[in-house]
Amino acid sequence: MDKSPQDRLVEEAALVGVSLPPDGAAKLIQYAELLSRWNRRIRLTGARSTEAILGEHVLDALALVPELKGAGDLLDLGSGAGLPGIPLAVALPQLRVHLIDAIGKKVAFLKSAIATLSLVGRVRASQIRLQGNPGSEGVVPAGTVVARALLGPEPYLLLAKQYAAPQGRILCLLGTLPSKEMLTSLGERSGVPFVAVRNYRLPNRVGPRTVAVFRKP
Repeated sequence: MDKSPQDRLVEEAALVGVSLPPDGAAKLIQYAELLSRWNRRIRLTGARSTEAILGEHVLDALALVPELKGAGDLLDLGSGAGLPGIPLAVALPQLRVHLIDAIGKKVAFLKSAIATLSLVGRVRASQIRLQGNPGSEGVVPAGTVVARALLGPEPYLLLAKQYAAPQGRILCLLGTLPSKEMLTSLGERSGVPFVAVRNYRLPNRVGPRTVAVFRKP
């Protein structure tokens, strides 16, 4: 018997080390379906089908769950289609998430997704052009900051550290695995010490992914 889409997603999430909550798979599929529909009107991701969104984007977001153990809040800079913030909010029911993007149409999608997935009150979306001034922008610094393809590593760290709370973590997503010496040097130049790095692979995807963790002093 063929497995249901929910069962397949639960199994694939487990392959990246994530145990989804009881309603998690259904919500993530609902999110991918909503994103696929919106993609027909405005370009939010390159992947158009529900299956491609789940395989290329949702699982990639879920793979960051190990870096968020014990986290209370997450700031997703340049969130776009809500990646990785929305899948992480679904996978981690205790996590408070603030999604920020400069483009109004993208923020409209984020707000629609938040309402559709019943995440109101724990997840919010704001239209802000980030300038590194959280106080004047109305952004509360968070314990964890992340972005997906927003800037190069060093410009991103220089921006992200402005939005991290003291001792907060900054997750830096990289396509390849740099040496620890390179990451240490990157952290020193950016003023956020390098803490850890992890290499991982996604089911049915070619090539490794890397997440490096830095900490704001």
